[in-house]
Amino acid sequence: MSVGIKTKSIYDEGTPGEGFRLLVMRRWPRGIRKTRIDEWDRDLSPSLGLLNDWIKKKIHFKEFKKRYVNEMRGSLQRQKIQLLAERAEKETIILLCHEEEDTYCHRKMLKELIDKCR
Repeated sequence: MSVGIKTKSIYDEGTPGEGFRLLVMRRWPRGIRKTRIDEWDRDLSPSLGLLNDWIKKKIHFKEFKKRYVNEMRGSLQRQKIQLLAERAEKETIILLCHEEEDTYCHRKMLKELIDKCR
């Protein structure tokens, strides 16, 4: 069995036994049933202010990334990231967000932060 951190769009179908499915979005995605995930953690998503700046194109991706990483330095977020790193040593964790690709998505940055703790 593979362990570690993976990323995926919430709109991609999951497969039985693929791992612990963690939704890391601030808002619930449209059309998704709660049975598609194992847990939802808003604290690991960008703040509403940061999301709004990104969506309204007030900031470039470099600034989005800088601010998101800074938000993840909060004590609650650091603790959750550390716990996910420890959990990823034993099982596969799939970080879920609505974006189809990781290129401009916070879940890729979150994966990198978790991997740094491992």
